[in-house]
Amino acid sequence: MTLSTTLSDEARGLLDTLEHLHIAKKQVSEGFAEFSQAAKDEVIEHVARTFSPAPAGRLLARLMFVRSPDSQRALERALLANLRSDDAEARKFALYGLQELKYANLEDIALLSLRDESDAVTAAAAQILLPAAKSDSDLRALLTSFYEARRADGSFHATTSILSAASITARDS
Repeated sequence: MTLSTTLSDEARGLLDTLEHLHIAKKQVSEGFAEFSQAAKDEVIEHVARTFSPAPAGRLLARLMFVRSPDSQRALERALLANLRSDDAEARKFALYGLQELKYANLEDIALLSLRDESDAVTAAAAQILLPAAKSDSDLRALLTSFYEARRADGSFHATTSILSAASITARDS
């Protein structure tokens, strides 16, 4: 991701850290405590308004560990914007991030994501939808239709396995 010249040095350092391929688990579990909340909020705002290049999935996932109530709306914007990213991992982590934030229209977004061509994204969408499908027969029928359409397609193995484990399989003939 190209850094804006408007980022403070501390925020630039945090963004560089968040973008690294490997980060110490302790650093993540402590919420990147070596950085101020102001720098964390600044990075989230920066990512929310950066469209080119799109952020990597790992960056979106890691933003969840630095959020605050003040940056919640910006984080939602960043996640929503990346539901259409070219990077399947970014789309997947955008879904999981919105779930973590308890986004009000998450079920609708997950339904839209079932049309994604990435198994990782459709698997995330299916996992999000499964709890509601237990009590919603129409949603369960839709997931059954997805299963039937994709079961022979080996590239959707994770999603069909998740659905099968939840007893959502082909309709009896």
